[in-house]
Amino acid sequence: RAEEVEATVLLLNYPNPSEDHTALREILSDYAAARSVEYVDTYGRFEERFKEEPESWQSHLGPNGHANQHGYRLMSEDILEHLTRRRILEARAIQQ
Repeated sequence: RAEEVEATVLLLNYPNPSEDHTALREILSDYAAARSVEYVDTYGRFEERFKEEPESWQSHLGPNGHANQHGYRLMSEDILEHLTRRRILEARAIQQ
């Protein structure tokens, strides 16, 4: 359906450092690559940001493993950066 309406599909993983999300990261990456879907590795971006201070990662998560307001802010920055770098936002703005 996305192709029919010329929408860009953006798939992203979740920056939860649990074992399940670590495994899901590879699955989603492979899925996106096999289907030419845009993919944002928010998990990887968090991993890069917090490699020197892994405990800081936890300060961006709520008690249930979901991001808190600080974590979602970082995720939104990663998504915006991806869309800008891949020139998806620019292409959409020109079409409108």
